[in-house]
Amino acid sequence: MVVYLAFFTLWVFLIDNRVSKYDTAIAIVLLILNSINFAREIWQSNFGRHLGYFSSGWNQIDLASIAGVYAYSVLFATSKGNASDHVPLAVITTLLLTMKLISYLRAFNETGWLVTVLSQNFRDVRGFLLVLFAVIVGFAICFQQLFSSNDSSEESNYFGSLRTSMLSTYEMCILGQYESSLLYESQHQVLSILTFVLAVTCILVVVLNALISLLADSYARVQENAVANRRKEKAELIVEYMSLLPSWRRLQ
Repeated sequence: MVVYLAFFTLWVFLIDNRVSKYDTAIAIVLLILNSINFAREIWQSNFGRHLGYFSSGWNQIDLASIAGVYAYSVLFATSKGNASDHVPLAVITTLLLTMKLISYLRAFNETGWLVTVLSQNFRDVRGFLLVLFAVIVGFAICFQQLFSSNDSSEESNYFGSLRTSMLSTYEMCILGQYESSLLYESQHQVLSILTFVLAVTCILVVVLNALISLLADSYARVQENAVANRRKEKAELIVEYMSLLPSWRRLQ
């Protein structure tokens, strides 16, 4: 855990554009530590022969984060330290490394059960997110038709394309951020107001309340087996690190 925190800190220093004096040294140390992590993953997977290893989501995150660090380090070296050219890769790799950091928290009593709750929540809301996405797309198309033709309003530019309309619909219906002038300056004022009321009622009231109920049920299921879930997370980590030991050490 301490070693990984040091690794994560070095990664933050590497992608920080304000740090440049020791970038080369930091990149070298990161590559060494990343190679050690990669060798450990190869050993745990029994050199790729343990197929069950690749079925674990946490292991997939480990391998993806290692690949991301390698790719960013290579691009960073070939671009002569110009980190701004590889921001998307840095963002994706940072998210993967953050999830890997969360996986280490499974070993502690104070945080292990929270990781279990969050993991179960994400599994339970997959279908819900698909439904929410479909609803947002539908209203985004409606708002694009209603507001994109309103040339007298600067806010109408937020609905000029489907992509911007989806983001604006998300802000309007979930975050509650909107300009009332959009509704009154529209060429179809009554229809705009009715569509807005329907969207807010459907998404902000009905759909999000359903999400709260879904997450509450998910939390209750995890709490029913709280002790077992804590032990399960610890057991997975123990098995993971036991696989690093030679066979004669496992028998002791």
